[in-house]
Amino acid sequence: MKIAKPQVHLRKDNNTGTYYIHVITWMDYTRFKADGYESISTNAVNGVFTVTLKITEDTSLMDMELLTPIVHTLELTGIELNSTNPYLEVRVINSGDNSEMGKRRKTHQDDADDSGMPTPKTK
Repeated sequence: MKIAKPQVHLRKDNNTGTYYIHVITWMDYTRFKADGYESISTNAVNGVFTVTLKITEDTSLMDMELLTPIVHTLELTGIELNSTNPYLEVRVINSGDNSEMGKRRKTHQDDADDSGMPTPKTK
């Protein structure tokens, strides 16, 4: 299994100040799917908040060797990116064994915009 570096789009809703992320991770087989997230740190370490996203293998899915996008979209509650703590780091893990599946991606608060990225559904 190969995994590409996650592509992270950081969005800030200028009306509420709420941050969202939309992450696409490309896998080399179709048997993988998003499996939620493990954690969003609410305390920055050396100016970095960490988000851990989960991907799992689903044996009920077709297993073809095709590039497959795995998408996570979520609201970042409890964090405030600012000049002291300006970074957000996203890492992707295999939820079956908690091993890191790929490279991490770090983004800066200045990369946030108020784009048309979809707002996560609330339960």
